[in-house]
Amino acid sequence: MGAGHPLNALTRSPAATCLIMPTRFIPTAALFISIGTAAFVISALVRIPATWAVQQAPWAQLRLVGATGTLWNGEAEIVDASPIPSRLLWRLYPTGWFSSEAAVAELRLEDGQGTALKATLTDLRATGLSGHARGQFAGARLTGVLSAWGARIDGLFTADGAVQFTVRQGGLHSAEGQLRWTGGHLSHHDGRNWQRFPLPPLRAEASTVNHTVRVQVRPQDGESLLLEATITPEQQLSLQVQPALQRLLGLPSTRAPLTLRMQLGT
Repeated sequence: MGAGHPLNALTRSPAATCLIMPTRFIPTAALFISIGTAAFVISALVRIPATWAVQQAPWAQLRLVGATGTLWNGEAEIVDASPIPSRLLWRLYPTGWFSSEAAVAELRLEDGQGTALKATLTDLRATGLSGHARGQFAGARLTGVLSAWGARIDGLFTADGAVQFTVRQGGLHSAEGQLRWTGGHLSHHDGRNWQRFPLPPLRAEASTVNHTVRVQVRPQDGESLLLEATITPEQQLSLQVQPALQRLLGLPSTRAPLTLRMQLGT
C-alpha cells in the first residue's frame, strides 16, 4: 500500500486517533475497577469485628463476652461454670482452607492459673471442627462436670504430645492421645463438710471405638486401672470408679466399679 493510499491518510488524522485510542484503554479501566472492588472487599473482610465472630459457628456453643479484635485475630472472655476467669484467643488462616492438612485456625485458652492450652485446627466448619491440642489446663476447669457429684479438683493436666480431637454439634466426637496429671487433690462435699483427698500423678489415655470416646486413667508408675470414662455420640458421660481408686479416695471399697452418669451440655 503506497504512501498516497487513502487509508494512510485516515490513520494519520486526529479523528482516527480518537476512534482508535479508547479501545486500548478499556482493559486498563476494567482492571482499575476490579482492583478497587477487590480492595474494598478485602478491607471490609479484614475489619469484621470479633463481636460478630463469637456469634458464629462452630464456637457458637460457647458463651463468649467482651470480644475485642477482628474475625481473623481476636479474643473474648469465656463464661462457664469454672470459678477461674479465662480468655479464648483465636487467629484464622484463610489460606489453610485450600489444604486438608494445613492449619486453618489457632485457639489459645489462658486463665492465669496454670492453663495455657493451644489447639491447632485443621478443619473448621459450621457442623464441627477437628485438630490437635498441646499444653496444660487447671483441674479447676472441670468444676462444671464434677459439680453434679459435689466434687472439685485442683492441680494441672498436661497434654503429653498432641491430643487429636473432633468436635461436632457442640459435643466431643473423637479423641486420641494421652494426658498426664501432675498430682493434686480431689475434694468432695459429704453434705456437711468438704473432704480433701490427695491424688498421685496419673496418666490418661484417650481413644475412640465405635464413635464412643474412652478415657482410661492409671497411675503414672503402674498399670492398674483406676477410672474409666466414656462419652457417647449423644454426649452421655459415664464414669466407672474402680475399687483401687475408691480405696485411694478413702471411699467404702466395693468389688465392682462405682458408676456415675450424666448428660453433657445441659
